[in-house]
Amino acid sequence: MYNYVVTAHKPSAVHLSLTANFTGPKDKNLIVTKSNWLVIYLLTPEGLQPILETAVCAAVCGVCFGVGVVMGGSLMRWCAFVCV
Repeated sequence: MYNYVVTAHKPSAVHLSLTANFTGPKDKNLIVTKSNWLVIYLLTPEGLQPILETAVCAAVCGVCFGVGVVMGGSLMRWCAFVCV
């Protein structure tokens, strides 16, 4: 006997959110986590435009974002997700 378990709907409650210039130096992004979903939006004059919506194989319980200078003087953007 086998069990097949699925959810009927994507999570709707926001667990964590932050704003950052993630997809480009002049882009304003909203990064949202919903249980085991990650959603990245771009803020435009018309409103929020979804860029990425994906499931992760864990529950996201923390988000960190940073910008640092790497060798050669270029900027590197990074985002870390703490999952359990």
